[in-house]
Amino acid sequence: YIFHEENESYDLGPNSLQCGRRVDILKFYLEWQYYGKLGIEKRITKLLELVEYAEQKVQDEEKLKLSVKRESFNLCFYYDCDKGIEKNNFNQLLRDTLYYKGLSMVNCSEFHGKKCIRFIVSNAELEKKDIDVFFETLLSEAKILEKKQNALHNLEKSANSFLELLSKCEPCEYEQYIKENISSLISQKEISMNNFPLIKNSYSRTILAKLNNGFE
Repeated sequence: YIFHEENESYDLGPNSLQCGRRVDILKFYLEWQYYGKLGIEKRITKLLELVEYAEQKVQDEEKLKLSVKRESFNLCFYYDCDKGIEKNNFNQLLRDTLYYKGLSMVNCSEFHGKKCIRFIVSNAELEKKDIDVFFETLLSEAKILEKKQNALHNLEKSANSFLELLSKCEPCEYEQYIKENISSLISQKEISMNNFPLIKNSYSRTILAKLNNGFE
């Protein structure tokens, strides 16, 4: 189920004996036979200690917020990115980045319409140092993504301002305006026809096309 809709051939949940509530009692019975009563108690105690430790990591980090009060081993939280960045998209992208880079196979979920990282502690072989590595990696990737998203947001604002000013120019003034602003445009390196949907005049679009080819 961790693959969701991206590739249904990988989603073995509906057809897996080990993935479903109907066989939970069988799994519990086999675990009881293997570990015994005291063994299970020890494992559950350790799992609770680990998830409480993870919860404290979230509470201690200014950028991380709990999505909902923790219950059992399920910890849902989100990265509180800067204003101007859409939080749901950012947290989905953060989860996907961790997954596709092979850094962590953590899941994502939704609570009251808000995306969150769904961190479940179910492996009693983990240690607190493993929890530390997870959060260090998550925060490191989040800061990189946040920096990129801020740059894109600023670029979008600049492009919109450029469009607004350009739309007020007469056709004969387009070329002169572009020449006067060429340095700032080149520094952004994001000029393309797709960035200027409001420019309908064929003369202005020809100028922008030539400008874009110059960047290439």
